[in-house]
Amino acid sequence: MCYEAMMLLLCSLLIFFGSLSGVLVTGDVVNVHLVPHTHDDVGWLKTVDEYYYGANNSIQHAAVRYILDSVVDELSKNKDRTFIYVEIAFFVRWWSEQTDDTKQKVHELVSNGQLEFINGGWCMNDEASTHYNGIIDQMSIGLRFISNTFGVRPLVGWQIDPFGHSSFQATAFSLLGFDSMMFARIDYDDKAKRLSSNNLQTIWKSSPSLGSIADIFTEELYQHYSPPHDFCFDIKCSDPPIMDDDSLYDYNVKQRVTEFIGYALDQAKIYKTNNIMMTMGDDFQYENAREWFENLDKLIKYANMNGSINVMYSTPSKYVKYVNSNKDVTWSTKSDDFFPYASAPHSFWTGYFTSRPALKGYERLCNAHLQACKQLEAIHNGLGDQGPSSIELQRAMGVAQHHDAVSGTEKQHVADDYAKRLHVGEVECRSVIATVLNDLAAKGSNVPKMDLSFCEYLNISVCPVTEGGDFSMVVYNSLGRPYTGMVHIPIMKESILVTDPDDIAVPVQVVPISNVTKSMSLVVTGNASAEYVAVFEVTDVPPLGYAIYTGKTSNGDYLEYTQQSSVINNVKEDVTISNKYYEVEFDGESGHIKSITNTVSGISSSVSQQFFWYNASTGNNIDTQNSNAYVFRPNSSTTFPVDSGDNYAEITSVTGELLSEVRQVFSPWVSQVVRLYKNIPAIELEYTVGPIPINDGLGKEIISHFTTDLKTDSTFYTDSNGRDMQKRVRNYRPTWTYNNTEPIAGNYYPVNSRIFIRDEEKNVQFTILNDRSQGGASITDGSIELMVHRRLVVGDGAVGALNETGMSGDGLIIRGKHLLLLDNVDNSAHTQRMMAEELLMIPELSFTFNDGIKLEDYNLKYSGLSAPLPDNVHLLTLEYLDQSTILLRLDHQFESNDPGKWSTTIDVKLRDLFVAFTIKDVTELALGGNVALSDIKKLQWQTSTDETVPGPFNPPPVAGPDFIVSLSPMMIRTFNITVEPKIN
Repeated sequence: MCYEAMMLLLCSLLIFFGSLSGVLVTGDVVNVHLVPHTHDDVGWLKTVDEYYYGANNSIQHAAVRYILDSVVDELSKNKDRTFIYVEIAFFVRWWSEQTDDTKQKVHELVSNGQLEFINGGWCMNDEASTHYNGIIDQMSIGLRFISNTFGVRPLVGWQIDPFGHSSFQATAFSLLGFDSMMFARIDYDDKAKRLSSNNLQTIWKSSPSLGSIADIFTEELYQHYSPPHDFCFDIKCSDPPIMDDDSLYDYNVKQRVTEFIGYALDQAKIYKTNNIMMTMGDDFQYENAREWFENLDKLIKYANMNGSINVMYSTPSKYVKYVNSNKDVTWSTKSDDFFPYASAPHSFWTGYFTSRPALKGYERLCNAHLQACKQLEAIHNGLGDQGPSSIELQRAMGVAQHHDAVSGTEKQHVADDYAKRLHVGEVECRSVIATVLNDLAAKGSNVPKMDLSFCEYLNISVCPVTEGGDFSMVVYNSLGRPYTGMVHIPIMKESILVTDPDDIAVPVQVVPISNVTKSMSLVVTGNASAEYVAVFEVTDVPPLGYAIYTGKTSNGDYLEYTQQSSVINNVKEDVTISNKYYEVEFDGESGHIKSITNTVSGISSSVSQQFFWYNASTGNNIDTQNSNAYVFRPNSSTTFPVDSGDNYAEITSVTGELLSEVRQVFSPWVSQVVRLYKNIPAIELEYTVGPIPINDGLGKEIISHFTTDLKTDSTFYTDSNGRDMQKRVRNYRPTWTYNNTEPIAGNYYPVNSRIFIRDEEKNVQFTILNDRSQGGASITDGSIELMVHRRLVVGDGAVGALNETGMSGDGLIIRGKHLLLLDNVDNSAHTQRMMAEELLMIPELSFTFNDGIKLEDYNLKYSGLSAPLPDNVHLLTLEYLDQSTILLRLDHQFESNDPGKWSTTIDVKLRDLFVAFTIKDVTELALGGNVALSDIKKLQWQTSTDETVPGPFNPPPVAGPDFIVSLSPMMIRTFNITVEPKIN
């Protein structure tokens, strides 16, 4: 009894000091870090609002506000208890409702380490269908809230639910100043190998260009993110509680403790130190935190009396520090990513790379709106407390990055809610844009404001302003370099006069609107009055600036200023369209692309493009797994042409001086326009797909398939969230043996920006750029396919069938773009980055009727920069924080293995760069904009190759008077710049 009493006292002391002082137990005793947590999706089966308030509980019982209420109360009762919270979108809502007393209590809990923020983003973002711009933004708004409110910063990336993990995500976490990254979902074979080789922990070397500064300690959770089996103490669980009243017949302490210690010791066998972590929580748990914590208190108390393990309340950051304290351990490294994710032999989660393509496209479009909105806010030095702002769209975009949002894996009414939130934020940002553009354009305070409107349906040739009379168009360019591109404006007549900001008439080509576009206009708007589009070039629109073009249509015949298009319908012979960069030849018999020639480099390739569909599996006698919002599983490797099997597209050729195009109609529900513009070094493919027919009871996964004569040796390349390119080899994984159970789905990867194949011997690269996230692959040598749309007849049991019916109710229609490049490897490296940047940051077009407007009263051109940025530098962020502070991010957008001209370190002088303000001081921050870079002190790890990582992040200082920023390949640098607005 004396020994037991001493052991109880010793273990109690270990619990106390282990949880509060961080004392590490060494020797054979296993430190068991219990991490109480809840995983709160910001939308999935229910909307964000429904999850927060507990509405619609017939779908799923979940109420986040009560989770936070309950947890805060229970933490306050026992200073040993800990809890982590992740989704700041929910926490901010809850925080705004609390009394001063409750806020003070929370401050104390955060200060003493009981309540710890982990990850810290607005949401736990998806990693496959997100762009790095969106990931950084959503992390920033959450991290800045935490820093501004509590003066602390998260130290651990907590991506426990996303369905695969990208290299850029790891890079971002390292640049955020995190010490580690943890996740739960990796391929089942990868997981099995890591378990058998004690390798759940590794150093992820995520960016060859950035090197060791991007390295991060990474841990795959032992058992998803749930508690050990039989140790869930939530109100939703049925596991037996710990009943420690020995007068009761159901007294079970010995049984429960023995079982728990067994789990702990089994888990400990997998790890290299005597520390293990157990995630004590799950989706939307702790609504009754008392039940959880009282059972955990007992579990800690009685398990520690045994003496073989040391159980403590902990957090991931405390756990990582304990692991790191063992300096005798060396860690393996990994340099590829964790895509694709498969949970079982026939369950490859590659369908969500494409699911809900309309939402994916809208999210990407809203990112462009948001960046322009934030830039103009900064240029204007804010719009005042009562004015419109970018906050609404920032938060909507933050929610949209969630791993059940842009991923397309949510229920339909939740997808509708995401889109509505984006639209509400977009409308307010349009007010910002219109207000600032008016203020910049007006030469005096008495000049009437332009009544600017934004044509949401330009992609289907609907814009009431341009169809109804004389107008002005403001083109805002959010790039850090001048923009030249083509604009399509719907008009009623065949003639128009367009003048540039210097009042010089610009060439215009008038093109008849296709029947496909007219039918879409009728479905979406009920209006298809325009008969033509006026196509013209906007040239050298200033960086971070605008140019105003005018159009006259109503007061005369302007045929002398317009070029008519030559239109040939139902072409039955070979057709070639060309510009000064490319020739594209079409086969008259099939109507398909036949060959592409780059006339500048002299490179030519036979290229065939066609739309096919895979028959979506509903399960078979091998496995019941079906194709659903998450999983792509075709019934077989066979593809079916969308043209009902006759392998034919009806084509129409449209040619002219500025634009030549071939319109292809493959079937009543698939068409495409292949375009060449006079001065653009890319081939544009604008596809229209839908409604996908399912009357035959077959789910269909639609692909755009390209076949070339390139020898590619099973290799292709895809981007990582728009950043580093990732080498992919068909039917191969670099760190474990691939089991080829799904030859199509298992070779699909996320494509956010571009995919390409190379013929190394010929030095030829074929690249496809896309305007939204899609799944892509190279199933046979020389080929690329991108999935553009999906419609399924069965679901996954939770989300239901991915059967989007669209506005018509007959099925969703998608219109999107691909850009094709065929060139040598060096030229492709530059062109693909420039074109991808332009696809991402498309210019903002706003319109006003010219009635009552005297153009001489307006500044028709404005640049926000005194000089353009170099091509290899992207202005990633310019964001107003307060009247004297602006957040600035500059981004080197080339990799270290790109041609030397573009991959060199580049300097940017900030002094006098911005026209609207003078820079007084510059403070460099971590990527999230929440902490000074000089305050980051990261844990060091020893790799098995005898390297200490991460390497020091000591970029050249940015000091006055010139404030020169030096950028190496793939580097993103973040600053708070103290500014003084210039008087206009």
